[in-house]
Parts: sequence; C-alpha cells; structure tokens
Amino acid sequence: IHLFFNLFYIRQFVNLESLTLIEITEQDSNKLLPKLSHLPNLSYLSIQFEDRTTIPSIQSPLVKPAHHLISKISQLSLKHLSIGICSMSQLQELLSYTSTLISLDVQLYADTITVSSNFLSTTIKSEIRQLKIKLIEKSNITFYDIEQLFICMPKLKTFTFIAVKGFRFIHGDQWEQLIRTYLPELKKFHFKIHPNLENINVKHVLATFQTPFWLKENQWIIHCDHFILPNSAHRRVHNVHLYTLPYSDQQFHLCSSTQTETKVSKIDYYTIKNLYFSINSAYSSNFAKYYYFSNLDSLTIRNLHKLIPFDNFINLSQIKHLTIEPHNTILAEEFFSYILEHSTQLQSLELSWQILADITKNFTHQQTNLWRISIKYLQQT
Repeated sequence: IHLFFNLFYIRQFVNLESLTLIEITEQDSNKLLPKLSHLPNLSYLSIQFEDRTTIPSIQSPLVKPAHHLISKISQLSLKHLSIGICSMSQLQELLSYTSTLISLDVQLYADTITVSSNFLSTTIKSEIRQLKIKLIEKSNITFYDIEQLFICMPKLKTFTFIAVKGFRFIHGDQWEQLIRTYLPELKKFHFKIHPNLENINVKHVLATFQTPFWLKENQWIIHCDHFILPNSAHRRVHNVHLYTLPYSDQQFHLCSSTQTETKVSKIDYYTIKNLYFSINSAYSSNFAKYYYFSNLDSLTIRNLHKLIPFDNFINLSQIKHLTIEPHNTILAEEFFSYILEHSTQLQSLELSWQILADITKNFTHQQTNLWRISIKYLQQT
C-alpha cells in the first residue's frame, strides 16, 4: 500500500467506484481514510484490518480502527460496505451515519462492557437490502443482538448468516419468529452454522427448520450433516452442520463418517473453494452419492490411513493448494503419486518435513521432473 501511494495520488482516481483494503494497519487507515472524501464516485468500500482472528474487548486497541473508520465513512456516500470486524455498539453508530447504505457485510461481536439497552433505537430505519453477518468461533452474539438488527432493517431482502460454531442459533422456531415479526420483505436466506452439540437429537433440531414457514411459504431448505466426534462416544458429542445450498461460505469441513439427514443435489456444492477432509472411520463408497466438489482451490487432508478414490467426489484437476496434516498413516509416496497424476493444476504444498522425505525418497526421474514443473510454493510444518 505504501508503494502504491508513493506512485499515485488518490485524487487521480476520480472515477473509482470500488475500493478493497486487505490487512490494513491502523496507521495506514489513519492516513488513507481521510483521503477517500476526494473520491466522489466511491460507492463500495471493503476494509479488513490486520488481526481478524481475535475478538477484541471494547477498550482494546484493535477496536480503534473501527471507531476511526466510522467517523470517516459518515463523510462518504457509500452504498456497499464490508468491514472485517465490528462491535454491536460500533454498528449502531455506523447505521446512524450511513443512510445511503443498501448492502452491509460485517464480522460481528458483542460488546464486553455495558451499553444502552436501546442501543439500536427504533428511530433508526436503515435502507439496507442485503446483510451478511459472520461470527468467529468465540463470538458472543445472541438472538437478542440479531433481533435488534432486524428491527432497524425492515427493507432487508437478502440475509446471510455464517458462524464458525453458532450453537446459540440452532433453533429454527426462533429464526421463524424474528423473520415473521421484523423482515416482511425478506426473500433470500443463506445460512451456515457448525456447532458441537452434546447429547442432543439431531433430527429434533432439524425439525424446527422444517415447518411450513420454511418449506412451503419461503422454500428455504436447511440441510443437515453430522457425525459423532472421536473419543466422545460416552458423551455423544455431535458435530452438526446446518446450512442452505448453494453453500454460502467458501470453506467446508467434511468427515468420512458424516451422515446426512436431507436429500441434496451434490452439484450444489460448486461454490466451495476450500475443503477440510478428515477420515475417522472406514471410507464408504456411498459417500460419493451425496457430495461432489467441482470447484476447489484448496484441499486439506487429515487422518488419512489408506488411499481412497478422492476423484469420486472431488474434481482434483482444479486444486491448486494441498495441505497434508501430520499424523497421516498412509504410505506418503503412494498417496502423492496419486495426487500428482490427478491434480494437474497443483502449485502449492504444505506438509511436514518427514512426509516430504517419505514422498520423495524413491521418486522416479519422471516424478521429479513433474514435481519441479508443477510445485511453485512449498511450506514445511
């Protein structure tokens, strides 16, 4: 970013309509954001700050960029905004000053200090038509927080909700009540949560998403995959995956013992770019009946103890990056020969030094040449 703005003045880009800033620091944002007012046609802004994995407290320095950002955004006539991380109180302030917004994409967390109970006043009526909320693993957002957002967005037509875990949001009846009450114009509902649930009937959870409201009135189909976590049989901890199709996220976690409770057209997984695949039981050929990943960029493999026909459910020819996690017991040389044969676009590898040594120790001249030609990036763990 420093090199770019040493070569160009931002005022030159008078016709710029869209700007995306990735891994920006607070220092850089302080310099750049005030200059955005010189872009009269800017309508789309996406900002991702450096640290997106940690939920900061409201008093943390990590929150300062968001506060600074809000004061500068209020001077712009944005229609589309994407923010890497934002608290509920910051979002309140943001909505108060951005009346032109029609699309918002935000990674949201709840405030850790007391805020006003009327933090989103009913006097705030946003023009937002599209809302995407993402919650990271330790997010403390609740249904109450979602309700407060819905109250001020009566014109919402498309809603996307993605949570790494999301155990608080497994109740379809609560979603139904909120949508009926506050979102009369909602047409599209994209959903993905992935909680671990102990001693629970998965079919009962799914049933709350199978009322006439979901299936007939809106035709929103919530799919359900699940498997019992290893070493938890006495507690029966289910890894439950509830989602709509086409899939609303680019990353998909799959286990060979996964069971599906809904009928799915396997072509609907085309939006997935990154697959994390783990084998914790014997592979079944029936697995390929339910899943096919045609458009992957990245594949991560864990607990591989025998060579299975990956090409039955993965289009390996599209994969550009492969991660092989430690503790795979399969013969590495056999597996990698198979991968080299089928993954014609493979460019990047991440694996341990031991696996790398096992793979290459008996390479033929042809395999060595193929390796040199295809693999451009190698990361050892």
